[in-house]
Amino acid sequence: EFGNILEVSLILVIAGDRDIEKEYDEIRKTLTPLADSARAEQATGFDPSGLGSWAEVEGFASEVGTSGNGISTENATTISDYSETETPKFTHQAHLGEADKVESLQLIFPNFREHTIKFVLKSSNGDLERAFDELLDRQFLHESGDLPKGIDGFYVPGDGSQSPRGKTKASRSRTNSRKNKLSLSYTVVSPTINDAELEGASGPSQLSKTTDRPVSSRMASSEPSPVTEPYDWQAITKRPAAARAITASATPDLEASRSNLRAAAALSRLGPLGRQGTVVYIDRAREAARLSLAKTAVMAERLVNQQSTASKIDLHGVTVLDGVRIAKHRVWQWWDNLGEARGRTARESGFTIITGVGHHSAGGVSRLRQAVGTALKNDGWRVEPLTGQFYITGRM
Repeated sequence: EFGNILEVSLILVIAGDRDIEKEYDEIRKTLTPLADSARAEQATGFDPSGLGSWAEVEGFASEVGTSGNGISTENATTISDYSETETPKFTHQAHLGEADKVESLQLIFPNFREHTIKFVLKSSNGDLERAFDELLDRQFLHESGDLPKGIDGFYVPGDGSQSPRGKTKASRSRTNSRKNKLSLSYTVVSPTINDAELEGASGPSQLSKTTDRPVSSRMASSEPSPVTEPYDWQAITKRPAAARAITASATPDLEASRSNLRAAAALSRLGPLGRQGTVVYIDRAREAARLSLAKTAVMAERLVNQQSTASKIDLHGVTVLDGVRIAKHRVWQWWDNLGEARGRTARESGFTIITGVGHHSAGGVSRLRQAVGTALKNDGWRVEPLTGQFYITGRM
């Protein structure tokens, strides 16, 4: 009786703690005025979310009629008509033009500018599903401070590679579609690179072994070092357990944020009632993202505390955003504790911030090192760059 008008969750909340057989009439009396109010509100076309008339955009409402506000409430799809087991899809994307697709994505991702959404949509060949997944990843990376800037943010490995002979155009298209679902930056490692440059990396076969012989003995040896095969795999050491724990602690909240954003995208196409639920799911997604960042920050603080002293901090294993925040806070804490003669004391015994060189980063350059160095200079610190670290000797 009320399933087509009211949210199922609302009905369950009202009737869940009561004996339905004994209190059936009271439950019905409670739900009846709510249903009447929902019908009246639906008939007026009032939008309490403040998001505007989404149903006027083709594809967001199931039917567009000729009522006064351009929205057909008679044939509008309700929440009960939507199957919970169905994966949310942009089912009407074939009928949308580029401008409508951009507008649809802007409603779900208001933090991205129009040119960014257009670029992502173009790189996805106009596929709204792929563009939606890409924007989800970009939003999390943006909030966590890991979104690459400039040309690095648009680099996709393998774009210029030639396709093997004998493949038809259709098969190449399907292969490229599968490849573009996940874009990862990586560093191409030369097969003849020295083991010491990878800080613990080792090859699976015939890698040159570093021994404890004296330098003169090693240089005088005429036996050439064996070279790895061009197609051998390079086994890279795993991340520290503490660093992996930071990512693991934020994963549940990140998944909850993505799930809520997908639910919001699905509800936005279900008519007036769906738009009301969209606001709720978007708020939940943002709250889950905030919780994820908060947990990551707490774990980062614990990790830095374990591997730091009063005059030195080690930022290995933390994100760029947390690394910059911790570095700025700790250097000010060190400066305030130096006392009245802090200028002379800082020159004699400075403060060290370890960031790492960046051998394992994309392009061999540590984004954490770049961000921390820029932040320290902007704060007015006298910074001396060293190998894999910064040495602070006072204020400018």
